[in-house]
Amino acid sequence: MHTFSAKEKDTETGFSYFGSRYYNSDLSIWLSVDPMSDKYPSLSPYVYCADNPVKLVDPDGETIVIQGEDGEHTFTPGQQCNSTDKNVQAAWNNLNKIYDTEAGKTVINEMTEKGSPVFTFTNESLNNDGTGRFDPNGKGGGTMYMGGRLNELGYVAHELFHGYQEMNDQGGKSIHNEVEAYLFAGLFSRKADNGLNQKADINNEYKDSLKKLFYNENYDNFDADFKKLVLGFKSQSIANSKGLYKDTPLRRSNQKIDLFKSLVK
Repeated sequence: MHTFSAKEKDTETGFSYFGSRYYNSDLSIWLSVDPMSDKYPSLSPYVYCADNPVKLVDPDGETIVIQGEDGEHTFTPGQQCNSTDKNVQAAWNNLNKIYDTEAGKTVINEMTEKGSPVFTFTNESLNNDGTGRFDPNGKGGGTMYMGGRLNELGYVAHELFHGYQEMNDQGGKSIHNEVEAYLFAGLFSRKADNGLNQKADINNEYKDSLKKLFYNENYDNFDADFKKLVLGFKSQSIANSKGLYKDTPLRRSNQKIDLFKSLVK
């Protein structure tokens, strides 16, 4: 039996199960403390939807959604996927792999905490051209159009980080943002087709910095090496081999946060 909250009622306890906590619909309270209660000191940690379930919805307190053929699935870190869609299962598993790292856990925890924007993964492409991109919604969140690559760990990590940039007011198209997203993806996948890799094997400063930051995770001289990757991205990287970023600014005027650096330094 499904209740007003659209969650199935446990036949043994009589309570509604939300995946991480039980809810008493007669009293309109949770039976355990909200894990995000410290962010809402004015509310009881046991209330549901700020005691206003008619207007508000709180399916499980998370805000990363994966769209599949069997509907939308809200990602909960560390839990198993209940979707029958193989693409959703692959994306879910990839997000859990990202969450299993210190940097990934920081990113996903911030993106799934209560009050954060909504981020949606879909295997579709924005312009039906088979490409992937993050499309902001103007509210700090947006949609990760994966272009058929939900099953690729590095690709999921890359677009996830673009969402993280948007949430932290660092969004928008820039070489700085692309380099950060590729470096973040490199923490989980160092495949040869990563966009930071050189389109030609040339011994230069770009290659040296790429080797240190991307392959060896050597951040001792991070600022200088990161700058070399940004400056050399258009002429050296595989990502710009067709001129996709030829008119992209190196850095947006509103960018004041080095997000990737904050995760690894």
